Amino acid sequence: MSIIQKYKDFKLNKLIEDGKSKFKSGFINAAVEDFEKALKIEPDNFIANYHLGEYYYKTRSYNKAKEHFEKLISHPECNHILYNYLGNIYRKLGLDLPAREAYNKALEIKPDFDLAWLNLGALMADKRLYDEEVREKIYHLLMNEKILFSEPPKNHKYKINTDTTQDWEQNVDYFINILNENPDYLDVQFLLSYALIKSRRLDEATEHLLEILKQKPDWAEAHLNLGGIYADKGEYERALEHLRKAQNLKPFLPEIMINLARIHFKQGENAKAICMFLRSFNIEKQSTKNEKATDYLHRAMEYYNDKSYESARDELERCIVVSPHWPDLYYKLGLVYEADGKDFLAIPNFKKALEIKPGYKEVNEKILHYFNLYLKDAQDKERSGNFNEAIKSYEKLLTIDDKQKEIYMKLYKLCMTVGNSIKAKNALEQYKALS
Repeated sequence: MSIIQKYKDFKLNKLIEDGKSKFKSGFINAAVEDFEKALKIEPDNFIANYHLGEYYYKTRSYNKAKEHFEKLISHPECNHILYNYLGNIYRKLGLDLPAREAYNKALEIKPDFDLAWLNLGALMADKRLYDEEVREKIYHLLMNEKILFSEPPKNHKYKINTDTTQDWEQNVDYFINILNENPDYLDVQFLLSYALIKSRRLDEATEHLLEILKQKPDWAEAHLNLGGIYADKGEYERALEHLRKAQNLKPFLPEIMINLARIHFKQGENAKAICMFLRSFNIEKQSTKNEKATDYLHRAMEYYNDKSYESARDELERCIVVSPHWPDLYYKLGLVYEADGKDFLAIPNFKKALEIKPGYKEVNEKILHYFNLYLKDAQDKERSGNFNEAIKSYEKLLTIDDKQKEIYMKLYKLCMTVGNSIKAKNALEQYKALS
């Protein structure tokens, strides 16, 4: 082996090891740079392509992810997980036939790979193309999935004995005695309701959960358990109402998705059921990742409080790579940009948070604040005759809500006034498209 080749191998190995280490430590952008450099030395390197494929998949750059994963198909280390990734990527890109082939390939390698079965089922449900074997597998999984309830915290000061049904009956008596002495203890009432559920005294459990929710309507676990009771009794509309409330309050509880899946399956909505069941898998994985994301978030908020906005932004961006569907992260990132005087970068992050969680109160308030602020600014400039600046403010307004046809008409008239025919034409076209 020549000295040049030895140097190349040394450099390649160092870049790969550095990239893996940085990836693990959360220095994502630096890791990506190392892997990209490694590919310039060895374009088909498995580790570099795999990590980059995974990174681009998680950041929703599906074409780039596809490019890296497809390089590995003929590699001896290619496995069922890689084919499952490829199936998901093809689905995202609307390539249904390659997606189906990729999932089937994953199942050839590992026939009991449930996630590939579920992904294949979801694909076929979307297209109403049920394969009998897939139908049976999905049916089996959903039929064997029981309604789940939220368990009480294990570190609660009131001990629960859970060995037998008789123990649950004793728990009921125990908690009733505590509540007789302390009727305002909502946490004990929740424990009592759980003991009643386990004792199959569902009507009594329902009464206690309804009472809890009167006093504390944002208790997600109470909504989850009440929805579970209604689902168990076949009262699906009531069940869906409470499970959706629980989902809005705590989107990372896999029990919610599993219960929703079962209800939709019972109602014959197979495609919806499969998707919900799939999401429960993703949420369970997400909850383990959240611990790492939470560490980044704590550090980000420390930097934010110290007004070290660039460092806060870096930590939040690492956080988003780990948990890309956590709306709080985009909200916090928006706050960082806002504090740093960069509202034009804050707004897209607020909108992203709202896209993930439409009922996000604080984000809605932020969006409304900026909408009113930009609208007032534009109107003031228009009244003072500063038409060019008014146009800029109206354009900023459209970055918040691009469906406001009245604003397009306003822009059209102002652009005509200042002689900007190109912008006027574009504004008019948008106005007509929304009319």
